[in-house]
Amino acid sequence: MTLYSDIKKSMTRLSRFDNGEISAEFIFSKDLPLFSGHFPGRPILPGIAQIEMVKMAIETIRERPMTLQAIQKTKFSHQIKPENLIRVRIILSSGKKQGKSADEKLVQVRATLETCGITAGKVILSMVEATRQT
Repeated sequence: MTLYSDIKKSMTRLSRFDNGEISAEFIFSKDLPLFSGHFPGRPILPGIAQIEMVKMAIETIRERPMTLQAIQKTKFSHQIKPENLIRVRIILSSGKKQGKSADEKLVQVRATLETCGITAGKVILSMVEATRQT
């Protein structure tokens, strides 16, 4: 198993609203390898998995790959344990064309992760989306 497949397997719901906001829900099984070393006896979801959850939700809704360009800000304020429902709210804003080609555009991402009715984390990311697939 890979981090990507563990996250994909754990996604239980994905929605896009008329205002452009994306909502995703995840439940991670305690048996997934990503918990084996983080931390033995007290497993919590790694921060990198939380960032990848946001990225996967965007890629799935937009039906195209995204490249993470920068992690501008992260704040993980509450531990996420296995088997807990995680709700992710994502707000996107498009930036100007970016990258080596005029076919790439910058996407600013603001995401909030919640579990057990508590804000568990907030991330601000910059991603590049190819507007044309090859």
